[in-house]
Amino acid sequence: MATSGVRSSRDDHDREGFLERLGRCSERFSLGIYAYVLMGNHFHLLVRTREANLSLAIQWLGVSYSTWHNVGHHRSGHLFQGRFKGAVRGSHRVGPSVRFPGPVAPDLLDLRATTGRTNTNS
Repeated sequence: MATSGVRSSRDDHDREGFLERLGRCSERFSLGIYAYVLMGNHFHLLVRTREANLSLAIQWLGVSYSTWHNVGHHRSGHLFQGRFKGAVRGSHRVGPSVRFPGPVAPDLLDLRATTGRTNTNS
């Protein structure tokens, strides 16, 4: 999801707020979060769904984070614009096939929770 001309993560506090809501989203919608990348105005997720609820989960995440972000930055209105884009992968094995578009610094890619590794090059 991209933001509507607004930096959705300005600092560590914003990023921590997003990750807190991502964790809640994972629990609430039974998502397996395998990787994430937080950019200044959008994010990438690699998730596994156990139910047909990905659209609801992404909607909840967007609304939850936008509401929190707007209160903290004394603003109102939409933060994210447009529909999220997703791709279905049939394989249950992700491992080294993880690729995100564009240059991604290794410290932005966090796979520690599921693989014990910090990047996909090992």
